[in-house]
Amino acid sequence: MLSLTHVQKLILTFGLALVVFGAPAQAAVLWDNGTATGDSHVCDSTPANCGGAGGWVIYDNFTLSSGAKVTGFTYNSYFEIGATYSGTNWTLWSSDPFTAAGPVASGTVVAVLSSGAAGSTLFTATGLDISLAPGTYWLGTTNIADADTVTTRASANGNGLPGFKQTDQLPGGCCQFNRDGDTAFTIEGSTPEPATFSVLALGALLIGLKIRRRAA
Repeated sequence: MLSLTHVQKLILTFGLALVVFGAPAQAAVLWDNGTATGDSHVCDSTPANCGGAGGWVIYDNFTLSSGAKVTGFTYNSYFEIGATYSGTNWTLWSSDPFTAAGPVASGTVVAVLSSGAAGSTLFTATGLDISLAPGTYWLGTTNIADADTVTTRASANGNGLPGFKQTDQLPGGCCQFNRDGDTAFTIEGSTPEPATFSVLALGALLIGLKIRRRAA
């Protein structure tokens, strides 16, 4: 009776593992809305109404071509002089936030700050765990700060997408605006295992079983 070689055993074990446990999720940038090209200067005419812990919310949309798990996001912002950042309020919407009944997810996160393009500050938020189906969504962000600051005043140009939205969330706020241009942000996360990987897993299992029958 033939015995399985070491290589044959590895093939069989590998095939079984892939079928039982599946392929690991593929970490990726799920959406990239472009690079910051400069301060959009929204709200410069009345800066006292633009900042603080309850200030302006900036929304922009993104599309997922397949189901995915969102684990974080980045965005660019320009600070007013003297502002101290302490967190980000964020929301995710499945439709236009100006008309939707409410967000599909929301929370507060302390992002990591670093130097961004065109003199902006890059905010990197992690630690999310949100499963989304394919479709178009909106990300809303607001800087929490101890002084006048504007959320996501950077604009990204050249991608041909509709403009962003902005709303006043201060007590007694009055305004909702549709803005020209797009904000600079990314959506980070993971996608399900590719279908081709599943086929390879099944193929490896079948080869392993065939080798085992021959060796019996």
